[in-house]
Amino acid sequence: MALRSVLESARDALSGSLILPGDDSFDMARRPWNLAIDQHPAGVAAPADLRDLRTLLDAARDGGVTLAVQPTGHGAGGDLAGAVILRMSAFDELSLDLGSGVVRVGSGVRWGAVVEALEGTGWVAPAGTSPVVAVAGYTLGGGHSWFSRTAGLGSDNLRAAWVLRSDGAHERVDDESDPELMWALRGAGGVVGIVTALEIDLVPAPTLWGTELTFEPQTPVR
Repeated sequence: MALRSVLESARDALSGSLILPGDDSFDMARRPWNLAIDQHPAGVAAPADLRDLRTLLDAARDGGVTLAVQPTGHGAGGDLAGAVILRMSAFDELSLDLGSGVVRVGSGVRWGAVVEALEGTGWVAPAGTSPVVAVAGYTLGGGHSWFSRTAGLGSDNLRAAWVLRSDGAHERVDDESDPELMWALRGAGGVVGIVTALEIDLVPAPTLWGTELTFEPQTPVR
């Protein structure tokens, strides 16, 4: 079956969306955060749930197409021709376990939401400098934060991940259950599955000091 037919059949089965070349909104949907990169994928999907992800996984297998997860449009590449981009905004779970110092986030959650939820709790997250970057993309790519000197990289604080494997199995993995996969998830690169959620260790909030310098305006010397 032709790729277009496979993807159209998948689209009919989705609760979320799959935008294909020729659709009115395709040019807007395919744009990454970095507009200097011109992506030309085979489609842009916004799965609504795990069932949608499995439908897209089956379609990718049947059509011989790659799935490329791009949660917030970051991590763009010009080599995505023939791939289906996944935007994970519907995976927006955010829950805090302040007793254990752990946050669980869906792969569509952005750092700004996590930082806001932690305000006043005595905990901080190993977040980067931008509130609009997805927690998942940042963490799985290594992640350098304001607290890296004391807490390590973002990936060092990855406790567990929920991963959809190529065979459709969806499971929680950690250092005890699958140390090799956890090693790969901590910045090794490549595609080892679709991460739907993460558990991340928080960091006790440090005491921060700030100040400012002000200067009297000077009369120009003529």
